[in-house]
Amino acid sequence: MSQLPIDPAALSTAIAVAMQGLGGDGDFQFMKMTKAGEFLFGADEIVVQDGSLWAIDPRSITKGFIHWGDDADLLGEEMAQVFGGQPVMKAALPDAGVGWTEQVGFALACTNGEDKGTQCLYKSNSKGGLKAIKSYLSALQGQLATDPANAVALVSLSSDFYKHKTYGRIYNPIITIESWVPLDATQAPEKAAKVEPAKVEPEKAAKVEPEQAEPKKRTRRRAV
Repeated sequence: MSQLPIDPAALSTAIAVAMQGLGGDGDFQFMKMTKAGEFLFGADEIVVQDGSLWAIDPRSITKGFIHWGDDADLLGEEMAQVFGGQPVMKAALPDAGVGWTEQVGFALACTNGEDKGTQCLYKSNSKGGLKAIKSYLSALQGQLATDPANAVALVSLSSDFYKHKTYGRIYNPIITIESWVPLDATQAPEKAAKVEPAKVEPEKAAKVEPEQAEPKKRTRRRAV
């Protein structure tokens, strides 16, 4: 991953200002996508509300490696900040990195709907997840090169699938960039303004409605 074309210290200060008005108490919950293509967050596995917008904090982007055991036990995780951190070298990991897979993640905050103010951490080491996150990073690089004052992406989260001949439906996350928030903003808009690049997707486009001001009312709050 190449270094983004902006001073890390300046970006960190600017993003700190931009995130001040997004709400929340500083406590981050873990977000994940299930095998059925649903985004969940928190210990209660609350389903992300349809139509909600999430602001990705660029200073929080991390890259590293994770090691899972045969029984899905977490054996190790080594992550480092992309901005200002020391990269994690696979060869320096235990067992020379054997069994470790690449992982990328970031922090994001909900800006509207029932979950407004919720702050989460999302990390993925799956093929589809890495592709979606790296596509977002590519879009961020382009944004910083052309309009660095607007570096906070407002995104919607969804999924798509393809049919595997052995495992059936395989779901991949879709991160759709709806707009970019100015770095000096103190509050993110609840209604996205369509901009380019408009979508980040690992497989194919998912239909979005950028003119929808409010998220669809959630029919259930927890996964079952």
